[in-house]
Amino acid sequence: MTHRPLWLLLLVVLWSECGLSAQETRPNIIFILTDDLGYGDLGKFYQDTRPPERRFDTPHLDRMAATGMMLTDHYVSGPVCAPSRASFLLGLHQGHAQVRNNQFDKELPDGLNVASLLRGAGYRTVHVGKYGLAGLKGSDLNAHPLRRGFTDFYGFLHHVDGHEHYPRNGTTEKNSLVVDGYEPITQGTEKTYTTDLFTARAKAYLIEQQRERAGQPMFLYLAYDTPHSKLQVPTGPYPEGSGREGGLVYTGPDDPVTPHVNTARGEIDSYIHPDYRDQDWPHKEKVFATMVRRIDTAVGDLLQLLVDLGIDDNTVVIFSSDNGPHNVNGQDPTWFRSYGPFSGTKRDMYEGGIRVPTVARWPDRIAAGSASGEPVGNWDWLATFADLARVPVPAYTDGKSLVPILTGDRAALAREYLYWEYFHRGSTPAYGDFSPTARDRRRGEMQAVRIGQYKGVRFDVRSADDPFEIYDLTADSTEATDLASRMPELEQRMNEISRRGRIPDTSAVRPYDMALVRPITDLTDLRTGAVRRVYATDGRWVPAMPNYGSEVMVVDPDSTDSITADLIPGNAYEWVAYLQVPESGAYSFALESNGPAYVRLHNIHLLHDASPLSSESAAARVYLAAGSHPITLRFEAPPMIPAQFTLRWTVPGAAPVTLPLRSLSYTPELIDHPPPR
Repeated sequence: MTHRPLWLLLLVVLWSECGLSAQETRPNIIFILTDDLGYGDLGKFYQDTRPPERRFDTPHLDRMAATGMMLTDHYVSGPVCAPSRASFLLGLHQGHAQVRNNQFDKELPDGLNVASLLRGAGYRTVHVGKYGLAGLKGSDLNAHPLRRGFTDFYGFLHHVDGHEHYPRNGTTEKNSLVVDGYEPITQGTEKTYTTDLFTARAKAYLIEQQRERAGQPMFLYLAYDTPHSKLQVPTGPYPEGSGREGGLVYTGPDDPVTPHVNTARGEIDSYIHPDYRDQDWPHKEKVFATMVRRIDTAVGDLLQLLVDLGIDDNTVVIFSSDNGPHNVNGQDPTWFRSYGPFSGTKRDMYEGGIRVPTVARWPDRIAAGSASGEPVGNWDWLATFADLARVPVPAYTDGKSLVPILTGDRAALAREYLYWEYFHRGSTPAYGDFSPTARDRRRGEMQAVRIGQYKGVRFDVRSADDPFEIYDLTADSTEATDLASRMPELEQRMNEISRRGRIPDTSAVRPYDMALVRPITDLTDLRTGAVRRVYATDGRWVPAMPNYGSEVMVVDPDSTDSITADLIPGNAYEWVAYLQVPESGAYSFALESNGPAYVRLHNIHLLHDASPLSSESAAARVYLAAGSHPITLRFEAPPMIPAQFTLRWTVPGAAPVTLPLRSLSYTPELIDHPPPR
């Protein structure tokens, strides 16, 4: 082995990317998610640009934006609820998430997610509203929120429950049933409007937390099921006042007059907001505008509660949506141009389907009235929340911490691209507001990549070699002018990203799954072996950005046959190299470890295991072209017992073997410069 200065004593440290001091109180985090709310449905984002007689207002959300930051280029991972919500919780884009396409009610996989990460960091983790990732109705609900890191749950377990907004004790067409923890609520919900119910319950959790556990930070995931169809409005006006002394109040199941929430009285589906009651609009348009206004007022109520509880300055609140606006079941996004200045709706890979209105507010750290046009995704929030909680951002995420953006410390992230994939059998609506090429566009298999101001997108993909269309989003928001013929190098780069940044999933087969991942071809001075570093860890999970020590060594065949020789219990290790693939074809990899481990190939999360004492913990199959492929391995050896870390691979036509050291190469640059995240 060739040695650099040796770091013999490895200190276990708490690591944080954002640089918040240890003395600062970790903030409460509230993530408010709406259902099918379009980019154009918020005043500050677009609605205020419309003629006064053809628009509705969102005064509280506009005020939130004026006192916080607008994220104008915030995307969701998929243009429909299930993949979008899964990616948010998992911190993975749709090339890596295990819930893809239209896999409604598919179980959220066990392991690291937003809730389990924050719970492990000491947060109380509360989910109120629509979940949709517990498992199919009638199943064992193995992925119930209380089994996926949440300490409390109150809301709809299944996605279809949220298609009606008066649960009526589970007697609706969809059998919508509110669940409190594991217990279904079968009485008293005849007149409970879900926007009101979920807001009131969320307020009650916040009040209880400050009364009983004020020293513990709280994560609240408030997921509304509106303004998704069914088009339904409340029973009456919003209660007077807001915050602790007014607004919505959770009354509990035994209140004899208004069970569960103080608006559970009167005639269901009857109230139109007075600002819209006398408008010369069709009734359905008044209903939709009222639904959005109810959300707006509820958010204002919630924000006032934070002030009343004295936790406003130390609470991060994010407001967002799960995808673009819907156009079925009586809803029409052309009413108020809910898709904003874009082409596309829900289930489209155009901007109107995946770019959503998002506001972040944190009075203590986010400048009032600020805005960021940095392209970000809803899979970035896991890394962001880890940063806020002052725990390591995991390696197994596609996200970046947005804390430097939110606090103004940085204008842009060190990120190469954003990535999407999705399938739908339908076509883009032929709305006149859309670009001519977008109207009635067949969807099929879709992929998209955004690099800076440019977005590459392809529809009805039949092979990995189908060309990307390229649009300059700063000058062409409706994606009308394809620049691909003028930018062949960028188009080729996007094609490479579409191969090097995803992994196939047998539950969502794509026509490009078997496309060969191409190697790196411009390497010089390759030498057999790998570069090994030791890094500091607090033992939670493999970090995205290791806190490297001073030990750097080259592991080469002249001194050892094994990449994992001489591992010290309790130390954390990283190996970087280029995997030498001898022939093109399908390669299988399997990982055995008795500590947290992670393997990345290009930008593919190839293998991971965040739990110790596992055996044959992960396996993956990828299609590789012959040549040099960048690979990173990390392993955190358990203390007190011998380390066990074995990576096996299967070459085409051969049996599985431990990855031989001679199959790895390095360049001198890898010794002096750790690879970027």
